[in-house]
Amino acid sequence: MPTQTINLNDATPAAPAGTQNNKWQADAASLDTSVVRNVSSYTPVFVPDTGTGGKSGAVPAPIAGDAAAGKLLSASGGFVLPPLAFGWYVPAGSALTAVGVGPILVAPRIGRLVQAKLVVKSADASTNLMVRVKRNGTSIFTVDWWIAAGTEAGTLLTNTNIVGSAIVFAADDLFSLDIVEGSASWDFTLQVE
Repeated sequence: MPTQTINLNDATPAAPAGTQNNKWQADAASLDTSVVRNVSSYTPVFVPDTGTGGKSGAVPAPIAGDAAAGKLLSASGGFVLPPLAFGWYVPAGSALTAVGVGPILVAPRIGRLVQAKLVVKSADASTNLMVRVKRNGTSIFTVDWWIAAGTEAGTLLTNTNIVGSAIVFAADDLFSLDIVEGSASWDFTLQVE
């Protein structure tokens, strides 16, 4: 029976779209024909998404403490704390200057916050709205969030001025909402995520 050379490489034939071929490795070549040359393959670590999609592969190993911290593998390639969203609805008549407007919310698990969103349902024509979200009594914003009087109903605003660009919080941390400036005409929903 004739012999056929087998070329073990990771380029030809090309892997299907969105995947990678296994990588091949071998012992150093020897002129001594009695020496057995070992060949093996491994699956490369997946390629994370950088805006154009990634490639399948083996999951990178988590570092010590990732599981205890509740981290999950992200499409970006690292283990991250999962986001958690929660918020308050402040109906017309309730947005008067006050500390602790609405319920105090309890974080159900560890997580992180990277932004806040506010949707205006109705605004006061002459009085601005200024809000402060606190975690365990300390503001999560670098400065209080100011929304201009007369902001159009249906406007969605996003605030990424979070202390340290992200806040990692623990289970049972307490979140509260203060109205630093406002009026009974303001009607809005505020969500942190």
